[in-house]
Amino acid sequence: MKKAVLFTMLALSSQLASAAEDRAWVPYRKLVDTVYLDKFSNVPPAQRDKVAMFLLVTPKNPAIKPGDVVITVAHKDGKLPFKVAPGGRLDIPYNAKWVADDARLLINQPPGEKMNVSFGLQALMPEGLEWKYASLMGSVAQSNALIKNAAGMLSMFAPKTTSVKLKFAKPAQLKLMAKGGATTLASDAKHRIELKPDEALMLENPMMVLSERPLGAELD
Repeated sequence: MKKAVLFTMLALSSQLASAAEDRAWVPYRKLVDTVYLDKFSNVPPAQRDKVAMFLLVTPKNPAIKPGDVVITVAHKDGKLPFKVAPGGRLDIPYNAKWVADDARLLINQPPGEKMNVSFGLQALMPEGLEWKYASLMGSVAQSNALIKNAAGMLSMFAPKTTSVKLKFAKPAQLKLMAKGGATTLASDAKHRIELKPDEALMLENPMMVLSERPLGAELD
């Protein structure tokens, strides 16, 4: 995830409680506003069908592992916990009712411990091992449009997506079946294949054939 598109870094902390277990952290609305959860969720599905958004939580204290962090949404109907993945990924959805109900976020970390919270975007991979070029590479333009929409007047300071990096568990190959001839790309020493969008190929939309399924597709 280090090379995923990351934006809007903000240290969130709370001085509201000192309980030994879960304590008050921040209002759910603040998280929504910080990482533009509402703006992304309100974009028409056809304009975000090639991209997935995720949150990234990084403890300021290096002694705290992201995988040990649990953030709980406390709303009128109860509590819903969300565990942070070892890499820092957190999948809390946008829920307009939680905003209206002034839901709170609780965290299982001691008072004073701060968390950097940002969002990232990753390309959604088609099913199987044979993909149309635009079905994957359309994620680059789509992610840039989403960031511009979320950032508004600050979009000039936002990062720009330039490529997709496919990550594999072992050495792999990708064959691009273009009209001008097939091209085979091999993964690098870290088992990655980087693809930069090509306007001509976007129009032609040839088939891409992979030797195996990638672990993920990072927007870089």
